Amino acid sequence: MAERTRASARDELSREQLEAVLEHLGFEDLPNIDFAGLEAIYRAWCRNVPFDNVQKRVYFAKGEDGLLPGIFPADFFDNLLKHGTGGTCWTTTGAFYSLLKGLGFDVARVTGDMLDIGEFDRPTHGSTVVAIDGKKYCVDTSILSEEPIPLREDETASTTAPLLETMSEPVENTWKIWWMPGHSRDRMAMQFTGPGAAPVVDLEYFIRRSEVSRSSSLFNQAVYIRKNMDGCVRTIGRGKYVKLDPPGVLTVEEFDDDHFRTILIETFGLSEEIVEVLPPDNTESEESFG
Repeated sequence: MAERTRASARDELSREQLEAVLEHLGFEDLPNIDFAGLEAIYRAWCRNVPFDNVQKRVYFAKGEDGLLPGIFPADFFDNLLKHGTGGTCWTTTGAFYSLLKGLGFDVARVTGDMLDIGEFDRPTHGSTVVAIDGKKYCVDTSILSEEPIPLREDETASTTAPLLETMSEPVENTWKIWWMPGHSRDRMAMQFTGPGAAPVVDLEYFIRRSEVSRSSSLFNQAVYIRKNMDGCVRTIGRGKYVKLDPPGVLTVEEFDDDHFRTILIETFGLSEEIVEVLPPDNTESEESFG
């Protein structure tokens, strides 16, 4: 009961923190609670909040106890504002949900699976779905499509942001989302748990799934960070720096330790403090790039 009470209390943002986050995302005023407002806040998130495992890698290196970092939205945003770090799906989804909820959007936490990534404890993915004027949109903090992905019951739907194109496809009683990561032009698929966009779940469920990721995740052994820039995407993973530029050109670079630190600070906007304590990759790991 104590954990549930604590989780419920930490699922809401204070007005002060909400305003600080909006300022970090580039807003001077509250976004409207309509499609244009959703599009604006999602695009700002995609360009200002990285998808990364930096806090998780530091946590493991320090041998810390307790829940994995960032699972409580207030803590996630403290880290974002102080260190520029984001998180992986459970933490970024939970934080974005709380931000949207605090702004007044009709938003739900849902689950799904990234398909064809290997055998992991399922569901492997957390996401958010927003309802506006009777229509549903996926605003996913891992896919980072910059445009809300329409979820239509009887037809496919697409987004068109350059380099970030996605397609939603109705399958049986749910949807499959086709997308491309920043380090590859091969399409990946995420399918909601279903039925519909997926059963709505609470923060306690996300906490449990986050804890499962201690031993069932692609993001435990080596740094992975991806961030959308203005018209391009930058990614670091498995010891490589990948630049994605128009019209879809991938450039892969090796780096030494000094260059690595410089990229994290100057390109991805991480604090010197967090980069200083980031442990080396486990080069013996067999984890895939993404």
